[in-house]
Amino acid sequence: MLEATYHSLEDLAEAIGVALSAPITIEDRNHRLLAYSTHTADTDPARIATIIGRRVPESVIDQLWKDEVIQNLAAQDEPLIISARTGVGLNDRVAIAIKQDTEILGYIWSIARSTPFSETELSDLKKERCLPSASCSRSTCKRNARKKKRNNSF
Repeated sequence: MLEATYHSLEDLAEAIGVALSAPITIEDRNHRLLAYSTHTADTDPARIATIIGRRVPESVIDQLWKDEVIQNLAAQDEPLIISARTGVGLNDRVAIAIKQDTEILGYIWSIARSTPFSETELSDLKKERCLPSASCSRSTCKRNARKKKRNNSF
């Protein structure tokens, strides 16, 4: 699916989004937004609030923990299909944890499309989840995120 070198997590998110034909977010293990791809006007309220607030809203995080979605992401290495939580503005998603060994570094989230993802696309997403940890160490990701946040505040 993706075989290029990416200079930033934003480039990687955009490339995954193009490959899957779906909006992507990459977040750290504390649900702070690190990167996101473009999306259409019909995106859901949770995505918009995440981008504006640079962090997944607490109501969404709380619901995902309550429904054991986060625990399931941590426990498996496969993409997880997540049904909508309309009460918190979250449409259907596919997500996978970014891991280094057994440590959770973050997550890649995709809004589900009108057509289901193929097994090949889900398999490719599993491969791509290794790219953020391999191409961007935690300290580099944090430094880049702080730099971007500082630049956005001017």
